[in-house]
Amino acid sequence: MDYARVTAIILAAGLSSRMGNPKMLLEWKGKTVLDTVLQTVTQSKVSNTILVYGAFSTEILKIAGKYPVEAVFNPGYTNGSMLLSLQTGLIAIKESTDGIMIILGDQPVLKASTIEKVISDFQRTRMKVVIPSYAMRRGHPWLIDQSLVKEILNLEEPGTLRDFLGNHRSDIFYSEVDDPNILADMDTPEDYQNLRGQ
Repeated sequence: MDYARVTAIILAAGLSSRMGNPKMLLEWKGKTVLDTVLQTVTQSKVSNTILVYGAFSTEILKIAGKYPVEAVFNPGYTNGSMLLSLQTGLIAIKESTDGIMIILGDQPVLKASTIEKVISDFQRTRMKVVIPSYAMRRGHPWLIDQSLVKEILNLEEPGTLRDFLGNHRSDIFYSEVDDPNILADMDTPEDYQNLRGQ
């Protein structure tokens, strides 16, 4: 069986309002948070990568230029909608793909092994939604079958991706990973310091 073709969409358009500083540009082990995420994703088994950006565009494009990614601007980034950012990324997909992996740009602790496990379980089970799970709690990144793209593109606010998942409970496979970092949030300065201290 051929390896599943997966397009990664990295959501990096946010304003970082709770952090007080641009999350993607924060220092992380000698690089930036975004550098770290892009390096992990582009060295994994995803077929191609789309980066959705909005705020702090000059700095983010400078970082993105170092990696084999397509950077796509979300003109509605100021409303802070993850759904709109994902829709922007989905519209930008040009190559044929089996699935789409939704990755948070502020997840520098994401492991390549977690990406591989989610892709492997997607290919093995052929379930329409694969979500990593640690200690019975679901985290990120999600992987969705390309057949669901149209449904997400048609989703209108106040509908959310949580609503989308609720409509597909029977289509979800929970990929058990030995990685508590899939649950990590990095929204506040405290979150950032806690993660750096690991």
